[in-house]
Amino acid sequence: MSIFDGKNRPLIESKIYLPRLETKVKTIFEYLVIRFPYLEKNTLAKRVEQGKIFFSDKTPILLSSAYQEGITLFYYRENDQEVEIPFKENIIFENKEIIVVDKPHFIPVTPSGKYTYESLLFRLVKKYENKDLTPVHRLDKDTAGLVIFSKNPKTRYLYHNLFQNREISKIYYAVCNIKNKIERTLWTVENRIVKGEPWYKMKIEDGQINSSTYVKLLYIKENKGLFLLEPKTGKKHQLRLHLSSLGFNIVNDPLYPEVLNIEDYAFPMQLLAAKLSFQDPVTKEPFSFFSQQSLDLPILKP
Repeated sequence: MSIFDGKNRPLIESKIYLPRLETKVKTIFEYLVIRFPYLEKNTLAKRVEQGKIFFSDKTPILLSSAYQEGITLFYYRENDQEVEIPFKENIIFENKEIIVVDKPHFIPVTPSGKYTYESLLFRLVKKYENKDLTPVHRLDKDTAGLVIFSKNPKTRYLYHNLFQNREISKIYYAVCNIKNKIERTLWTVENRIVKGEPWYKMKIEDGQINSSTYVKLLYIKENKGLFLLEPKTGKKHQLRLHLSSLGFNIVNDPLYPEVLNIEDYAFPMQLLAAKLSFQDPVTKEPFSFFSQQSLDLPILKP
């Protein structure tokens, strides 16, 4: 059976988890309207009526299906009006188990928002004709840098464990605006990160610590600073929030401290996942991979 549809696009199941909501909704359809604001309500209703959104047992949801916190829905993404992202990924390593990709800014790793076929996952599935490809960690659409994809479902958990057990070293660089005199150059930021509002943002709140980042200011030039970041945990938007909490906002960040709702290819967010180091859990080889991309300030590699 082909992994492509009639338009030579990969057929990959996407999924969506139904979370606990502060504002109650009666039906799944009501939630989907909120969750996908860029889709017209009539278009979304048509997809439900055509059985294109379904439960794990392949049973389609109905417009009247009650909202059920904690379940996962599945669907095939459709986007015939998708605009091409004019940047190309670079494959920097490949063996039988993994592919290491150097991702440009603006490309989502997995389908997100208005992008499906331009996501890194769909691009690679089409390139390799391998539906088993899966990223083993996250990287924001607005962040450039290294992403590891698993090729082998049988060994995939070993690479997930590298991140879950903190057995992989990650180094990022960021360029931030510097508004005030800096009294120090080293910080360890530790706090609690939870989901914020709107749903795609995160926030820091009081409570048990669940995130930690080592931050080092390398140098300042023309009111901008180059920071080296070593995250010890992997919370969503962790580095963006931790820098912002120190008073340093990443240049061209479209979400923090405020949502800008602007996507301009001339102004990429100045955050780069620059280095990954680990012992391969299958081959036992020591690996260190470096991004070949740059930021507004020259990077001083460790």
